[in-house]
Amino acid sequence: MAPMLLYAFLWGTNIFAPCPRRVIVYLQEKKIPSSVVTIVTSDEHAKKNNYPPVPEGQVPILAIPKDDKPGEYEWLWQSVAIIEYLEDYCDAHPEVTSMPSMRGRQLQRAQIRGATYWVSEIFEAFGVTVMFGNQEYIDKLKRSSAAPQSAKEMKARTEPVTAKLDNILPSISDVGALSSGREGVATMADCALFATWQFCISTYGVDLAKGYPNIVKVVEAFNKRPWAIPEGYPGQGMEAWRESWIDGIWV
Repeated sequence: MAPMLLYAFLWGTNIFAPCPRRVIVYLQEKKIPSSVVTIVTSDEHAKKNNYPPVPEGQVPILAIPKDDKPGEYEWLWQSVAIIEYLEDYCDAHPEVTSMPSMRGRQLQRAQIRGATYWVSEIFEAFGVTVMFGNQEYIDKLKRSSAAPQSAKEMKARTEPVTAKLDNILPSISDVGALSSGREGVATMADCALFATWQFCISTYGVDLAKGYPNIVKVVEAFNKRPWAIPEGYPGQGMEAWRESWIDGIWV
């Protein structure tokens, strides 16, 4: 059977784009081989290998071969949906990987799913904060003078969500096992959290874990794992953006 294709499109600082990155982190932790899911890193990569052109929409996008129609694919968008699908696929095909479920069981499964969506909510709010609270964006998009206040309000709205995430992590994340390098211990929420934190601090110089001790523990543990720095990372972020935050946005 042809492999599934994960369109991620990674280059430069975009290598840390958190939604594709969380799926890539998941694939590494889950040890799903490229013969099952092949990562497509660019349009050129797709053309060179005669992969189908990616449909409209933001990456990550998963192309799933149709069993009854060779060369045709079903398409799946949204990083959490892709991870959920791959978890179901691995449950149905245990020969793919020896790694256990990353969704937990019963109550923990619901907690992990909730934490994963909290991470997505935090990142979406961060994107709005960037657009309204960073002078580079304000100038580029000709935002009004009210933009900084909008950014502060959006940041304030996410603080209770971040606090809830911090409180739930001890119930769903095994920091000791993650720090020791053990395999098969990461959860979906861990992958999503690390990818989001890594993007924000590497690209914009913002440490989303600051002030949240349990989030700090998880990202520090993940940062020790062998794949923490992606292959091909240029070693620098968007310095102009890092230095252009409006006073009082991140203190």
